[in-house]
Amino acid sequence: MKLAGHVEDRIKERSPGAEADIERLRTLLRSKPLEEKTTYHVPLSNQRGFAVVGDVGKKKRLHVVKTVLSNQMRPPGRPLTFRQLEDTQVKVAALLWKLAAAEEHKDRMHGGLADKKKPEDFDRAQLDKGIRVEMEHTNDRQVAREIAMDHLTEDARYYDKLEKIEKRAAYRALFLRQGGF
Repeated sequence: MKLAGHVEDRIKERSPGAEADIERLRTLLRSKPLEEKTTYHVPLSNQRGFAVVGDVGKKKRLHVVKTVLSNQMRPPGRPLTFRQLEDTQVKVAALLWKLAAAEEHKDRMHGGLADKKKPEDFDRAQLDKGIRVEMEHTNDRQVAREIAMDHLTEDARYYDKLEKIEKRAAYRALFLRQGGF
């Protein structure tokens, strides 16, 4: 008789039917090196919720499924998808981020809100999204990063909110072009 563990109990409580996703995730985690001491959340299929993946290794990196959250709960850590896990780009992206963060950060735009901060002080996903957005206004990646850091100092979810506002505006424009109001 197999005893149910914490994750299995959480599946029953919060995400019934997600057993296959968890097994697939566990298999992928055995073969994919992720960034050490980092927590991730992986969306489960059919919007069943999230699996929280964390590094539990003491001397060696060891990522495991730590718990399962319902889709109404806010997951911790960095977002990660099954597709990313299946792709070798996860490791490459983590290495590129480390290299970019290790690069000496020089404040080129004095007087900003993030003058005393470093890129590592920000959520990686938000900063990456911010740099992409700000690159629409400059060809200099360091300037784009500083602008993004200033915005993220004001609001840690600035770029998520901006994306939502831009989507609403696009839908409204489409609605008006089609003869609405």
